[in-house]
Amino acid sequence: IVTGLYEPSAGEVLCGGSKIDGIAPYRAINFGVARTFQNPLMFAEMTVRESVLTGAHAQFRSGILSCMLGQRASAAEEEGLVAKADAIVDQVGLGAYRDELASTLPYGQKRMLDLARSMATGPRILILDEPAAGLSEPELHQLGLLLRRLHADGMTILLIEHHLDFLFNLVDFVTVLDHGEVIFDGRPAEARKDERVVEAYLGNYVGA
Repeated sequence: IVTGLYEPSAGEVLCGGSKIDGIAPYRAINFGVARTFQNPLMFAEMTVRESVLTGAHAQFRSGILSCMLGQRASAAEEEGLVAKADAIVDQVGLGAYRDELASTLPYGQKRMLDLARSMATGPRILILDEPAAGLSEPELHQLGLLLRRLHADGMTILLIEHHLDFLFNLVDFVTVLDHGEVIFDGRPAEARKDERVVEAYLGNYVGA
């Protein structure tokens, strides 16, 4: 709903004072909102660098004619975006694979590439759908460090996640839903002790 894939049946979505519910999904990045999906989606025949560059397309200001004529301004802008893409590729740990086809990456690296592409849009709000799913422990550690750095740099992150160790050790606030109903909203430490949360999700995990 926030990124325009579905229209809300009630209420509204505001971002920076702008009403954005009902927008076309491709326009969400114009409001500083980007997301990943539960299953990473790849442009199979693009390299890692090219895939990340697709996320920066909305930031390219030069027109088609300027690009066709090879004008200096458009060339400089393109160089700047390529440099930004390379920096993001390094930031997510894929620097050694920047010229490899996205389709050849292992699953965990595809998830990081999906995140890198969203980062390239320059979001103020980053929405991640199950980013920890299928990741190894080293990959989870790397992802946690990256998300902490992004948040420290001022980015708001909305994380939808069922990996409780990863989630509770990372987030400032947690909202728990059960069959679409909010049953808890508060600090992670408090969620561990909430009876409804324990019954719905945690079970024996509460003592961990």
